[in-house]
This record gives sequence, C-alpha cells and structure tokens, in this order.
Amino acid sequence: MTTAPTPARSEELSEERLEGVRERSALAGVLVGVGVVLLAWVARLVLALEIPTPWLMLDELVYAELSKGIADHGSFELRGEPALVYSVLYPFLLAPAWLADAVPTSYGLLKTINVTLMTAAALPVYLLARRVVSAGLALVAVLLTLIIPAFVVSGALITENAFFPAFLLASYAITLAVERPTVMRQGFALAAIGLAAGVRFQGLVLLAVFATAILLRLVLDRRASGEPLTRRGIVAELGRYLP
Repeated sequence: MTTAPTPARSEELSEERLEGVRERSALAGVLVGVGVVLLAWVARLVLALEIPTPWLMLDELVYAELSKGIADHGSFELRGEPALVYSVLYPFLLAPAWLADAVPTSYGLLKTINVTLMTAAALPVYLLARRVVSAGLALVAVLLTLIIPAFVVSGALITENAFFPAFLLASYAITLAVERPTVMRQGFALAAIGLAAGVRFQGLVLLAVFATAILLRLVLDRRASGEPLTRRGIVAELGRYLP
C-alpha cells in the first residue's frame, strides 16, 4: 500500500524544478547573447577587412600615425614631429597593432581592434537594460545595438569606435551610483567618465550628466515621499554623494 506525497513535499519539489528551469533559461540566454555578439563581431570584421585603404581623411591617417609613434617611440608623434593630442587613450589602444612586421598586417590588426571595441558596447548595453527589463528584452536591446548603422565606422580608425562603448559604460556606472551612492560605485562612475573623456575630451560632459541625474533623483524622491522641496532638505540629501 502506497502513501500519497504530502503537500509540503510536493510544493518543495515544484519549487526546485522551477528554480532549475530558471537556471537553465538564464544559461541559455547567456549562450544566445554570446553567440549573437560573436556573430556580429565576425560579420563586422569580415566587412572591415574588405576595406583596402583608409577612407575617412584625415582622421584615420592622424590616428594611425599617432599610434605608430607611440609604438615606435612611446610618445605622441606625427611622422617624427610632435603633434597635438586629439585623444589621450585611443592611440594607445591602437599602438599594439604596429608590433607586426608588415604594414598590411598592422592595418588589418588596427581594424580588428576597432571592430572589437565597437562590439564590446554590447556588454554595457545588456547590463544597463537589465536594470529595467527582463533578460530576454535585454538581449533584444543588444541585438538592436549591434545592427545600428553606426557600426559601419568599425572599419575606420576613428575615436567613435572606442568612445561608443566607453560612453555606455559610463552611463551604466552613473546609473549604479545614482541608484545607491556607495564610495565604490561613485568611484566606478568617475573612473568610467574619466575613461570616456580620455578617448574623446567631449566625454567630460558626462560629469554634468552625473550631477544632473543626482539632482533629479533627489527631487523625484522627495516628491514621491511628499516632503517639501526645500534647499536645506536637498542639500542634506546631497551629503550622501559627498565621497
């Protein structure tokens, strides 16, 4: 004679199965996302390698020569002469390509670096999207990012390829810091802003974005709680962001 399982045991098994399904779904989502990113990287790299010569004059030649000067002499030089610093970090990112012996090989590596940088934007897009939507919709955001027309520049030697992921990373870091202003999160936000500004000086505008986001968060929080919008109250709340 058999006994029926108790309701508690049945409920426990159901929860375990549900948890297993969730874990498998999350793993499948990650694998799909990685596959989409790799496919986009390969497709963009193939298209970039089909470009025989630089086509965005004069920017590509400037950054190619600056990165070559860093690889050869460790300094910002344009064909042996001191040059204006248009970007602090971007030429350093390109410099390893010039370790190759042949110029055609170096040019291919330069384009590979740019395609990799541009495709890396998928990660901060996913992390930022996951703050507000499900994993499935976050993957949709990644897919839409990877097919934007701006990816055509990934075959060119211009700062946009590095600034795009740096800007998205800074946006994600700012979101974390505004959400919960710990010292570590604020440090991450400031470091990400510094990274974006190092690629393009216009990235300094993200400091104003950070400050504006903090003020908006404080104002909206006080309105939601029904507290009056007084200067003293807002200044007191800003104390959490002083670090």
